[in-house]
Amino acid sequence: MSLQEVGKALETLTGTPIFLRKIEVVLAGIGMGDEGLVTAEVREAVKNADCLIGAKRLLSSLPKQWNLRTEQKSCYQASEMFSHLSCLGKASQKAKFLAVLLFSGDIGFYSGAKKVREAYDGWRKEMEAEGIQTQIRCCPGISSVSYLSAKTGISYQDAAILSLHGISSGAYPEKIQEEIGKVVAKAEREPKVFLITSGLSDVKALGDALEKRGFHQVRMTLGYQLSYPEERIVTLAPEECRALKEEGLYTCILENPDCQSRPLSPGLPDAAFCRGRVPMTKEEVREISLCKLRITKDSLCYDVGSGTGSIAVEMGRLSEEVKVYAIERNEEALALIRKNCEAFGLHNVAVVEGEAPEAMENLPTPTHAFIGGSGGRLKEILDVLYKKNPVCRVVINAVTLETIAEIQELQKVFPLEEEEIVSVSVSRAKKMGRYHLMQAENPVYIMSFQFAGRRQP
Repeated sequence: MSLQEVGKALETLTGTPIFLRKIEVVLAGIGMGDEGLVTAEVREAVKNADCLIGAKRLLSSLPKQWNLRTEQKSCYQASEMFSHLSCLGKASQKAKFLAVLLFSGDIGFYSGAKKVREAYDGWRKEMEAEGIQTQIRCCPGISSVSYLSAKTGISYQDAAILSLHGISSGAYPEKIQEEIGKVVAKAEREPKVFLITSGLSDVKALGDALEKRGFHQVRMTLGYQLSYPEERIVTLAPEECRALKEEGLYTCILENPDCQSRPLSPGLPDAAFCRGRVPMTKEEVREISLCKLRITKDSLCYDVGSGTGSIAVEMGRLSEEVKVYAIERNEEALALIRKNCEAFGLHNVAVVEGEAPEAMENLPTPTHAFIGGSGGRLKEILDVLYKKNPVCRVVINAVTLETIAEIQELQKVFPLEEEEIVSVSVSRAKKMGRYHLMQAENPVYIMSFQFAGRRQP
């Protein structure tokens, strides 16, 4: 009988799963690159491994004096790692097979180990079907952030920690600019930001972005090739980054002594926006509408009929993680939206030129939508929103009774929940000599609701 047949026979006799072979998978963080920064636990696992799997750079960095004669496989995608491990595990006749998967820095810190852990359960079931038991063990390492913190004496327990690592500026220029925009926004209101980068191009782009926003007071402490013989730690102003020439690994600390705490609620005054001749949702109506939307930090929002972009800007300022699409057909308005987004340094607001709902068709699925102008096509716009996301939250502003009547009719067409209509009348004091008179704005109707899922057949 084969070993697998023996296992199956024993399972039949005992009524209990029998595993005659075992694969132990160790996720190992090997630190910064210097041998002295590899923990004793990781070193022991590597020396006893039956196979080592990891990126080529990591495999080649293992000290030659460790005399490793085990099989090595260069790959870093979770699917590739488990595919190779399956072949090795099934072919091996050892009772216990030790596989070590290598990751740079610490496995719990912006590491590829996360994808491996997510894929592990599916692979475990595949191995158990072959009569092979598996277990996973995690061995932490030292991250570049903790290393740079120790070297500079700048603590990171009260810092924001971000990463640009793994985003290629050549392949995804828009993505890297968006991510750098998030870093700059964070540096605007946080005294300390620790940042992992992909290299020199990230550092230069970040310096340029900080300089354009006028953040000359931000100090950039750069850790270059940390733990390697060529290690260097320097502190520069943003504009000095363009003179850097050395390619390699950079970790960065941004310190902003003049950081401005941002209010936790929306509330920009109308005067903060460039307006031109384009209608704009007024401040009080804007804030009520945004509160009714209930945006969360990972929301994807549409601002339909964006006008000056005041709603889109307020949405984007709530969190760097919020993604906003400002949809507008008027050319003057489009220019104003871009100008307002640039003034607030928002890279998470995308301006979409075109008429709704056609301009919405190829956009990602929204979680929230604000409709400030529909051009008489409200039902069509709502129909597209509903098809894209049958639980999307929607807020509509209306100034005419005809639009309110249309909204009430549409309540019968779509399955809705949490419907609410409020009328907002705002009056502002205007000075007349030594008196103040209240001057009324046009009343605005605000309807908010959530689609209640797919219609029942």
